[in-house]
Amino acid sequence: MADLQFLFCDIFLVTVLAIVMGRGGPSNELQPHRPPASLLALPVLGSLAIHLGIIILGQLAALFITTSQEWSVKKYSFIFFFLLRSINKNHVTYNLLIYIYL
Repeated sequence: MADLQFLFCDIFLVTVLAIVMGRGGPSNELQPHRPPASLLALPVLGSLAIHLGIIILGQLAALFITTSQEWSVKKYSFIFFFLLRSINKNHVTYNLLIYIYL
């Protein structure tokens, strides 16, 4: 990534995340039970699975809504969409670097 791209990642992602996390205060009350000792516990994995499902549904809804518009250019079928996306190395590398950067 270029220096300007790292600057935009800092300004819009990391700074906003730091401000929001800094503004969040402690909880008003403590919970009576301890959290799970393992990260592989059912509540933790269930929460991750639900979150992942919501993200996938949102992305698919955005894809279908966008491709159903009349201004959308339909070059490829839906089956080849994910294959062609993975070929674009710059896009994949940029997204991976943003996730690692956070």
